[in-house]
Formats: sequence, structure tokens, C-alpha cells
Amino acid sequence: MWGILLLVLNISMAAEPEVVVAALARVGDSVITSRDLQIHLFLNEIDNPLKDFVDRADPLKDLVSEYLIVKEAQSLLVVKVSDADLDSTQNKWSAQLQKDRLWQSLHVPPAELRPHVLRKLTVQQILNLKMPRDLYAVSDEAVQSYYMQNKNQLGHKPLEELREKIQNTLRAQKNHERFRDWMAAVIRTHGVVYYSGYKVK
Repeated sequence: MWGILLLVLNISMAAEPEVVVAALARVGDSVITSRDLQIHLFLNEIDNPLKDFVDRADPLKDLVSEYLIVKEAQSLLVVKVSDADLDSTQNKWSAQLQKDRLWQSLHVPPAELRPHVLRKLTVQQILNLKMPRDLYAVSDEAVQSYYMQNKNQLGHKPLEELREKIQNTLRAQKNHERFRDWMAAVIRTHGVVYYSGYKVK
């Protein structure tokens, strides 16, 4: 699924596969393991709260960002996911995941899955509060400037036909910038360490 080592399987003819879990990063006092990353990738197929805030998928970096956002939420005490919402979401996602044989091979019990679901719901709540998608209005001048600079890539279509697409592109760029700036500040507060062998750009 991804070009990064997630799980190492030591397979023997005489025994069940042994799963070796590697530590990938530390966020504050929380350690992120290869198993955490594997579960994160499956859940992202269902709901990725960062999809509107990152330029490209970088699984480990995105998981670190989720941990950072939760740390920030805990320190500010600004959101709380209800037990009812958590139960409902976990049951729904579990039903979807059980259709995937690769997921079944991970043998993730409900108690292990629960904190991962809670993290994603908390991240979504924080992002809704901190970075609403329609926070920034895009001026006509900005649209015109983008159109003139990117006419070739846009296929020389009329501006009015492309206006909404350009507005969404500019709004997304602003969201990405705001998210990067916020994460840089949160990293300074909580601290992040990537362990040897795992590089994140």
C-alpha cells in the first residue's frame, strides 16, 4: 500500500507469523509504532481528517500531526468526543473494515481500535474549530491573477467557467499554509522525534 515499512513478518513453516512492531516516532511522551501506522492507513481509507490540509499524503508525518493536534486539544480542553459518537463511529468503521482481508489479518481487537477512532474524531473536531474551510474569502483580483499566471495549465478556458475551481484552489492553498504554520508552532510546544531509519520530508 505504501513504500514505507509498516510491519515485518517473520514467517516460519512451523509457527504462526510473528509480528515485529517498530517504534517510528515520539510525540511528547507518546510513542508511535509501525502497528499504529498500519491501523492509521486503514482508517484513512474511511475518513482522513487531514485531507484538506496537506499537499500530499505522507502517512507517518500525517499520523504525527494527528497526535500533535490531540495533544493540543488535551492541553486546551476545548473538545470532547461523546461516548455515543465514539461508539457509533467505531461500530460503523469496524463493519466496513471487516470486509477487508488484510485488515482481518491484523487482528485488531475493539479495545485497541478505540483510541485510534477517538483520535481521528478529536482531530476532526479541532480542525472544524481551528480551521473552518470557508474562513477565507477569495478576492476577484486573486482569481484574475491566478488565471492569468496559469492560463496554459487551465487549457485557456474562459475565466467564468473556471472561477469556482480557482477559488477552491486558492482557498486550499491558504488552508495548507495555515496548517503548516500551526503544526510548526505545535511541534515547538510538544516536541517530535523521528527514530533512526524513518525520514520525513
